[in-house]
Amino acid sequence: MDELDVYGKILFFFQVSAIVIFVGTLLAGSPYGSQIKEPPKYTVHGKWGWFVMEIVSPVVLIAAYLSPTMLGVFAPQPVQTSAAGNLFVLLWVMHYVNRAIVYPLRAPSRKPLPLDTVVQAVIFNSINGYLAGRHFSVVHPEQYLGNYLMGHPVRCLAGLGLFAAGMYGNIYHDGVLMELRRSGKTTGYAVPTGGLFRWVSCPHYLSEAVEWLGLALASGSPAVLTFALNTMANLFARAVHVHRWYQGRFEDYPRNRKAVIPYLL
Repeated sequence: MDELDVYGKILFFFQVSAIVIFVGTLLAGSPYGSQIKEPPKYTVHGKWGWFVMEIVSPVVLIAAYLSPTMLGVFAPQPVQTSAAGNLFVLLWVMHYVNRAIVYPLRAPSRKPLPLDTVVQAVIFNSINGYLAGRHFSVVHPEQYLGNYLMGHPVRCLAGLGLFAAGMYGNIYHDGVLMELRRSGKTTGYAVPTGGLFRWVSCPHYLSEAVEWLGLALASGSPAVLTFALNTMANLFARAVHVHRWYQGRFEDYPRNRKAVIPYLL
């Protein structure tokens, strides 16, 4: 079995799947949190389920980046790590340390998660972790050898700046939502305000998209770009449902507020 051949097929499948994910989520919704319409038959503990489905991504990424064998076969060429590759892996891990560990600890509570949602997320995050990790050290390691950052200063600085801004925005707007639930002013949900909530209903989703697009720009990796597009397809479609939910629940919901992209969507 040729790992590069398998890798290429998986990458192509995920590149095409962004359209399917967007349309599917737009039609069927994303059943967790406020979007659960009927109690699911099988559930898992909200915080533990969230931890499991998020932590697999950095674990698989690190394994794919360092291991000489994946998918039951040896890599077609020696694993080559690099300073730039190490940096991009570190940024990926930083994101998921926040999402898998810090975020659940900060959250005052979390509803039980549908089991099928957790399973789907584990598969999705595992495959994306594999694609990115293998790209950096096996598929195109030569791209990152030498002084990669100084060789692409504008692209790297812009990408890293977007990543940092997106991560900050994601954490900040998650905090706004958590504070609403923690404040005691509401027994369920309230209209969030502050930051980018002035323009969109789901700035935490927009921020995460900016974060991954920034890493894709800095790394120049098709695998990271594919992950960014798939993440956007999922979160932007979910944002449309969340936006409609807000509009239906609150009569005084700001009419000029969009779902996820200011003035557009």
